[in-house]
Amino acid sequence: MDWVKIYCIDAIELLILGVGIFQDNYPEYVLAIYIINASIYYSLMFSVAKTVVATEVLNKFHSISS
Repeated sequence: MDWVKIYCIDAIELLILGVGIFQDNYPEYVLAIYIINASIYYSLMFSVAKTVVATEVLNKFHSISS
């Protein structure tokens, strides 16, 4: 396995851990998040995030496209 792939896997695992800690301990900090004109990359990342992030947090995300 290439070192870049290993680094990316480690970064993704760390991001998932950070999101889990944040959503468990600080859910009241964010009332709503609005994403305006999101790219295809946002859609891909959001579909992955849906499997990890709690439903209460997911309901705070609102995508607005033109």
